[in-house]
Amino acid sequence: MQRGVAFEGTVTWPDGTPVREFTCRFGSQWGQGVLGKFRFVHVMPEEDELWVHAVEEEREGWLTVRTSPRAAQRRHVLQASDRRAHVELTVTVADPSGKGLTAGLEWQSLSDPSSGGNLTCSSGPRAPEPETFLVPLGDVRLTVTRGGYAQVERTLTILEPTSIHFVLQPAGLVRGVVFDERGEPVEGAEVFCSNWSADTDAQGRFELRPASTQGGLIAWMDGHAYSEPVPISVAPGQVVEGVVLRLRECCVLEGTFSDLQRESYELRLEAGGHVQEIEAEGGFFVLDDLPPGPGSVAVLLDDERLGPRVDFVLTPGRTTRVELATR
Repeated sequence: MQRGVAFEGTVTWPDGTPVREFTCRFGSQWGQGVLGKFRFVHVMPEEDELWVHAVEEEREGWLTVRTSPRAAQRRHVLQASDRRAHVELTVTVADPSGKGLTAGLEWQSLSDPSSGGNLTCSSGPRAPEPETFLVPLGDVRLTVTRGGYAQVERTLTILEPTSIHFVLQPAGLVRGVVFDERGEPVEGAEVFCSNWSADTDAQGRFELRPASTQGGLIAWMDGHAYSEPVPISVAPGQVVEGVVLRLRECCVLEGTFSDLQRESYELRLEAGGHVQEIEAEGGFFVLDDLPPGPGSVAVLLDDERLGPRVDFVLTPGRTTRVELATR
């Protein structure tokens, strides 16, 4: 079992001055920063999303970045904007009966690409509670998400204080079955679509309500390689039956680095129609749950560029070895 670790860092404005007070979140854990510093006492060591929001006098700043407690980069710079060029936007969310819903809200300014953020719209006992925040003048894209309901996206032109009400419809339902490489139904497999998941029963069957109307279904279980992605399209309230996902036989990939310069590297791996980012420590890595067939792997550099790519072909029962360059 992995143990939680401490994660700390600093947050500044673009001019280099520390942010006096700010709200931050790493993964699902919330915190408060003071005098430019934040510290999470007990978080998982894997990469996750760090989100920061700060308001000081006439400026407001946001930050959303993928990072980890082990990352070398510990200083983060807010994307700042002038609050005087902003107006209030008020959002409420309800179901078709009018009952308020607690939902996630992501907003992105199309007029100022540096401005955007994530909020939670709350719900009262019956009616929705309004969530009011500042957005830049111009076009703003809003995305509202809640489990069990179809995701809603809308673009508005905001030139004055504005209110908008979202009505979320029940998400479509996808039913199917997961088989192993021998054609036997698999109990306890996980089925994913975007950020939503479900487990299979004793007959390998699953039911899933994805928030997005389009996406790809993938099944995975320990001891097997994940299935080939199956694209789906399901409208709100629609039921899609008969989806079949087939787990694949595991293959092994071992890798080393030709010019090791530090203890850990982030890698981008493409295999079996799936892309993932992983962390390699100690100068080597071993992946033992990849599907057979062609793939590629490369070091993800600090500036988000990819190092030289290495292509490979995985075969069940054999270990494939690669050597990666880090610059």
